[in-house]
Amino acid sequence: HHRYLADDSIEQTLERADYSLIFFYSETCQYCQIFNPTFDYVSVLFNTPDASSWEKPLSTKLPFQVLKTNGNSESRLTQLFLVASFPTLKLLNYNTMEIISYNYNDRELATVMGFIADNVPQAVPNYDNFRSPVVDFSSTTAEGILAQPATLIVFITSYLKDWKEYQYPTHFFQQLAAGDKFSGVKFGVVDVSESTSDIVTSFRVSTYPSLMYVGENGSFKTWKTQSQSHLTNDQLAEAEIVLFLADL
Repeated sequence: HHRYLADDSIEQTLERADYSLIFFYSETCQYCQIFNPTFDYVSVLFNTPDASSWEKPLSTKLPFQVLKTNGNSESRLTQLFLVASFPTLKLLNYNTMEIISYNYNDRELATVMGFIADNVPQAVPNYDNFRSPVVDFSSTTAEGILAQPATLIVFITSYLKDWKEYQYPTHFFQQLAAGDKFSGVKFGVVDVSESTSDIVTSFRVSTYPSLMYVGENGSFKTWKTQSQSHLTNDQLAEAEIVLFLADL
């Protein structure tokens, strides 16, 4: 969904849109890596999902596009946009050649979306570009959960940094849900900080993140729902989920 901006195609790429949001990154920058999932989601919302259309001439200019460039290897771009550190976000108004710098203290999704809305009112996010295969069961009752055979549920809460962005298409849980390896399994989450149902008490869940798989006839299997290991209570890696599913 995001398009790469290179030194040898600056004019051809930037002239395609009235406004371009450009993410300058470095491969060795840890803050760039942290921001990557948010940026990828912004790209999904604003760029066309058809990558082949990017190579075709446009009959009309796009109102807005999202671009990414390696600030170390694309030195001409870095100089043109006066980039001194990474990560850096720059917004170009192609018609006036005005460059607007993103100077907020954080790079959270809401802040980036607000920056775009304030400076490019005609940029409209298309939430249909990404349809999440992960179901939110936070308001579903325990009885309703048990009526969902072949369903994997992760219990999460708002303070878990590794799960704050689970709804982004680049999060490993979204990719597991969209992949073919477990195509017969429905993937879901219960955010206990937002849940108003009886799920947590009914299944005696006291640790987050943790797993539950719902089988046939109301059977279920849990993992880490009552873990006592304080060193790993807040961790749940992709490999652990894969092993849990493989062991069913």
